[in-house]
Amino acid sequence: MNIFQNNWFRALDVIVNFFLLNMVWLVFCTPVVTIFPATKALYSVVRKWQRDRDYVVVKPFWKFFKEGINQTMKIGAVWIMVGVLLVLDYILIDPSASSFHLLLFIVTIILTFMFVIVSTYLFPVIAHVDTDAKNTIRNAVMLTFSYPGTTFLLAGTMAIALYLLITFPISILLLGSVGAYFIYYLCNRVFETITHVDDESRQGSA
Repeated sequence: MNIFQNNWFRALDVIVNFFLLNMVWLVFCTPVVTIFPATKALYSVVRKWQRDRDYVVVKPFWKFFKEGINQTMKIGAVWIMVGVLLVLDYILIDPSASSFHLLLFIVTIILTFMFVIVSTYLFPVIAHVDTDAKNTIRNAVMLTFSYPGTTFLLAGTMAIALYLLITFPISILLLGSVGAYFIYYLCNRVFETITHVDDESRQGSA
């Protein structure tokens, strides 16, 4: 078997693993109430892939899913309440009613954008740091404002994913796992930067 064939089978294996991970994630999201623990498991698996190069899917997914149920259900409850409030704002606020209503509508748009970006940071943080729900949300919010470059890239990634989903609905078969992989890759660069700065601070104070 030549090098080309080796590379071809390796690439095919990676594609199959992304497809399988995406399908497992979609199945676990089907009950709706399990979307948060399922997405936590999705990001934990891609984190393991990037750290260990171990492209196993089902067993680690199930393990991470079970481990994250309690934490992610609490975060999910908060996130759903915030999302409902934003939706109610869009329903109740008529931007054409007055200048004040227009201002409220603009503020709601900004808050919605921030909500989406913080949500994008949320699952990489859950997968990377073992902490409680309150600190997880706080860390995601702080990262959103502390690293604008990464925040911009994440916003672009989400926009591209949304465009692909609308234009090519079949992309849903791979979009979740591939998107999570790239999003975690971007966030992990921030995590490594923070770790490096912390290590230098400890060495400086020693």
